[in-house]
Amino acid sequence: METGNFKKNDFLGIARLYEPYYKTQNKFYHNFKHGFFTVDKGIDMLMELGAPEYLMVVFAHAMGSHDAGHLCGFQKSDADNVAISLGIYNNVNCLDKHPLYKEMGGLIIQGTEVPYTKTPEELASQYTGNKKDLILAIQVARDIDHLGIIGIEDQTQREVALTGLMREFSRNTTKEQILANYESATNKFFDSIHFYTQPAKDWAVKNLTKMREWQLGYTPEAIENAY
Repeated sequence: METGNFKKNDFLGIARLYEPYYKTQNKFYHNFKHGFFTVDKGIDMLMELGAPEYLMVVFAHAMGSHDAGHLCGFQKSDADNVAISLGIYNNVNCLDKHPLYKEMGGLIIQGTEVPYTKTPEELASQYTGNKKDLILAIQVARDIDHLGIIGIEDQTQREVALTGLMREFSRNTTKEQILANYESATNKFFDSIHFYTQPAKDWAVKNLTKMREWQLGYTPEAIENAY
C-alpha cells in the first residue's frame, strides 16, 4: 500500500467501495449513510489524534464495511451482523496484498460488536502487528459508532436515523411495547456511554445533555413513523 498522498476524499472513496453491500438496508438505521458517517467523522478524529495515514486507510475499509449486510432487527445477536460484515470485508480484496492490514481491519470490525465483550486491549492482544495503533482504531471506531445518531449535526438526518433504528426494533416487538419502554431504554443508553478518545469526550461535554433531551423528545414520533 503506497501512502503519503491521501486526502480526506480518498478515505471517503474507500468507504464508497462498500456501498453496494448495503443495498437492502436503506430504510433502516444500519444503512450506508451510517457506515459512511463513521468513516467521515472517524477520519476527522484520527487526524486530530495524529494517527498514521496507513491506519486511516485500514479504518476506512473496516468502518465502511462494518455494518454491510446488517440484518436490521432479524439477528439473534449482533455477532450475526459482525459475521456477515466480516465476510463482505474479507471478500473485497483491497487489502489482500497487506495481510497485517487486512487482519487489523477485521479486528476493528469485531471491536464494533455490541454489547462489548472484549476491551480494545484484549482484541489487540490477538494481533501480530502494531497493537498500539489497533487499540486507537478500535477506540475511535467505538466512539464514532456511538455518535452514529447523537453525533449527526443535521437534525433532519438525526430524525431519519432514529426512525430507522425504531424500524429495526419494530421487527421483533410491538409499537406499544416500544412506547412503554423507550424512555428508560434511552436513559440507560446515555448513562452507559463511555467515550475513549479526547475528541469524543470534548464533543460529549458540549452536546450529550442536549442530545439526550432531543432523543427523548423525538423518539415517540420516530416510533410512529417507523410503524
